[in-house]
Amino acid sequence: MSNRRPCDKDCEHCKYPDCVYDGLDAEDYAQSRELDQKLTQSPATKKRVARRRAYYEANKEKEAARQRAYREANKETGYSKFTDMAMNFSGLVRFCTNELPPDVIVYFFHHTEVTETGKIKAKTVGKMIDSKLTLEGLFSIVLLCEARKEGHRFITQSDGFTTAKSPMGMFEPEIDNDLKMVDTVIREYWGLDPAAGKEEASDEEH
Repeated sequence: MSNRRPCDKDCEHCKYPDCVYDGLDAEDYAQSRELDQKLTQSPATKKRVARRRAYYEANKEKEAARQRAYREANKETGYSKFTDMAMNFSGLVRFCTNELPPDVIVYFFHHTEVTETGKIKAKTVGKMIDSKLTLEGLFSIVLLCEARKEGHRFITQSDGFTTAKSPMGMFEPEIDNDLKMVDTVIREYWGLDPAAGKEEASDEEH
């Protein structure tokens, strides 16, 4: 069975008068995706992508080391690895809080689980982690996403059975599942620099 293309895709000089080839190969798809990205990316998006690439290049060795440490920890037996994992996560949050610029907001996403007492909390790898660390205690804002028939909503305050919380007056008890809106409200509440949003709007106007 031959894997030869029906033609050489040079339609203006096609060798086959009955050629009906109109397919795309992997190379065509790759070129199409690259072109789509160039056409649809705003200047602000291109800047964000460039910053992310620069951050990755500057921190890829640290990230690789963290992943190696995680793999090694999971080979260990006993309870000490759970303490290490809890401390590492706590250290990550402290780094985001103390080392990043004050106008940088970092969002952590977690699946949830229901405890034996019926409380909804952030899911971890097991009770040993929970005994060493309360994840929600590391954050001043915890939003719980609920899926309903009419759509998804963020719960911003606990009813006694969730770990949702937010500063007084920041949000209504329930809000739309709109992270951009959440980010805007947080910045306004704490007086953080909204310059990134202004930069994006300015870039898109040009």
